[in-house]
Amino acid sequence: FNMKVSFIIPNQGRLEMLKATIASIFALDYQQNELEVIVVSQNEQLSNNDLVTEQPTQLKVILADAAGTIAKSRNIGAKIAQGEYLAFLDADIELSTNWLSVMFEQLAYDNNRKLVSAQQICHVDATPLEKLRTELSNIALDVEVAFLPGRNLFLHRNTFEQVQGFPEHLVTCEDYYFTDRVSQLGTLFYSSAAHYIHLGEDKSWRQLLNKEIWRGQSNVKSLKGRDFPLREYPSLLVP
Repeated sequence: FNMKVSFIIPNQGRLEMLKATIASIFALDYQQNELEVIVVSQNEQLSNNDLVTEQPTQLKVILADAAGTIAKSRNIGAKIAQGEYLAFLDADIELSTNWLSVMFEQLAYDNNRKLVSAQQICHVDATPLEKLRTELSNIALDVEVAFLPGRNLFLHRNTFEQVQGFPEHLVTCEDYYFTDRVSQLGTLFYSSAAHYIHLGEDKSWRQLLNKEIWRGQSNVKSLKGRDFPLREYPSLLVP
């Protein structure tokens, strides 16, 4: 594969995890000049010097309104992206070196496949909760799925444009809404041939509760016109 890929990463705080995410992108088994990394940050200040020691021309940092949604940040990045293919990552994701080559292979499997993602694996010092969360995320592997979380998504730009991007009116759950829209165009596939580590995975039950309360802000809005997967139940039950 010899096509330009734009990685789009919304960010707020937690620079060490963001730096690890970017490092894993530039460590991919792919031609470096065909990679573009766009960080859309809601920090007050952020520059290339804060993220990398060397200065790859493929790294762009865009400062966005702190009041905007994650979906809006994703759309801002996509609008200026030059890649024929788009990869959406969270800012705390460490990719396996074969991630991009596998994503290309899986997406090209047939013309009806529109969106692909890799499986989660645990960090070496994972807590019992992290291990449980990882196991739950991998209940269905190497199969077509109805929804995919936004931590690592890969698709052609045309697909993104057909669904008109991410829903900017949602504070959370924008990934499920987006992938549901994509599933109306074709299939979604969750692959075990590549993986990622979720560096920001919940380490304690308190962290999990706080995150689910945060996610609950948009759970009702995001359900309009779609079904919802089992992994969303915790957020739906939070008052």
